[in-house]
Amino acid sequence: MLNTSMLTPLPLYLTLAASGSFPAAPTQLDPIVGGDPVEPGDYAATVHLRFNNGQCTGTLLTPRLVLTAAHCFQDSSLQASQISVSLGDSQSEADQTLTGSRFAANPAWCNPITNPDTCDVELGFEDYAWVELDGAFDIDPAALPRVLDDDTEHHQLVRVGASVDLVGFGEDDQFQLDAKRVVTTTITSIVDSGLRLSMGGDGLDSCRGDSGGPAFARRADGSLALVGVLSAGSQMCGEGGVYGAPLPMLCWIRDDSGIDVTPDGCGDCDCVDIRPRTEEEACRCTTGVGMTPTAWWLLALIGVGRRRNRAVSA
Repeated sequence: MLNTSMLTPLPLYLTLAASGSFPAAPTQLDPIVGGDPVEPGDYAATVHLRFNNGQCTGTLLTPRLVLTAAHCFQDSSLQASQISVSLGDSQSEADQTLTGSRFAANPAWCNPITNPDTCDVELGFEDYAWVELDGAFDIDPAALPRVLDDDTEHHQLVRVGASVDLVGFGEDDQFQLDAKRVVTTTITSIVDSGLRLSMGGDGLDSCRGDSGGPAFARRADGSLALVGVLSAGSQMCGEGGVYGAPLPMLCWIRDDSGIDVTPDGCGDCDCVDIRPRTEEEACRCTTGVGMTPTAWWLLALIGVGRRRNRAVSA
């Protein structure tokens, strides 16, 4: 069970948002809610990022390139050499740890706290960042998740009600910060553009510090497909989170980093029409019951210090 007494009340978030002042290193840590430690070796491409006083989760697209969220790196003084990335089932007993050599946040990322009138919910705030490492992780290429490039398969796996696994690093139910954890839940809504998805709820959720972490769908052959990148969440962990669709961002990552991560035959990153296929599956363009887009983002930006993310060009 999540100890809600440890959570900062929403009025404080609202006060901070109004003043434009956000703590650089929050002390509150929370876990994947309702989840369990992964089985040894599972979700191997999910990695832990540590930088200054902050922590986030990311996904290896290649053995030396990490995808995470832009809001993890809002500290403009952060240097790539200060980013430590660990591979393994726990932080304390990592199989391998590497250091960043370059990183960048998507310059199109829109902060809905500071720009509430211009951030487009349909665009999902473009909350993505990449980190190139100073070496390559020793990881089986088969463990790297695929970004779906087949239209039929995409719509089978990315739809309202479809099952997803949310993975991240953070405290367990006893507030011990170490293990990689996973929870299985469902996609609850998709905006009309398909660029933003809501997942989880009813006590099954990601939480602060899981920012930039993956949502995986299981393909027919048992392999993992990356279908979301964690961007934000509600005031109370357990009510669901907001994820960005990864496919449209692969072209920016390729062009910005010089590392081609686009699927074969999908050089323009438009090989799939990611818009929900039916009106019933389409979201009504809200971020959650009774919550505005800004309210969702308050938690993500306040909680990044030890679990949700940000980004800046190195």
